[in-house]
Amino acid sequence: MYDQKAYSSAIRMLGGREHSEQELRSKLRRRYASQSDDQLDDLISELKELNLLSDVRYTESLIRSRVGKGYGPYFIQQELASKGVNKSLIASQLEIADVDWLSSAQDLVERKFPDAAIDETSWAKAIRFLQRRGFAGETVNSVLGGRPIAQSID
Repeated sequence: MYDQKAYSSAIRMLGGREHSEQELRSKLRRRYASQSDDQLDDLISELKELNLLSDVRYTESLIRSRVGKGYGPYFIQQELASKGVNKSLIASQLEIADVDWLSSAQDLVERKFPDAAIDETSWAKAIRFLQRRGFAGETVNSVLGGRPIAQSID
């Protein structure tokens, strides 16, 4: 049986925000080193049975949050995988989220790099920015197209 303090701590953590199973297990293991793996497994199982811990809910929450902050699908996939979420769950939840990644990338470029279409330096910065944010190469190419043509002053 697990320690009641560990249970209370887990409830407090989950009350603050959603956690993945791996993330919560790791935090509890650091905080309650005296608990055996079996005890932590029992605690995690009970939290899942009570529907207090759910990787599906965590994945939905993180996707909504990151999309709202302008991140692309590859960044989100990598972050969720690093938190121990199953790759098939990630793929299905990204599909369900039904995000228009092209529109999201266009909005980011228009807001952060308004002169990317005419300034080559700004265009290059916009490409690197979208790549760091986890957008696919084809999305970046669709948004920014080819190199901007320098406008001559007549």
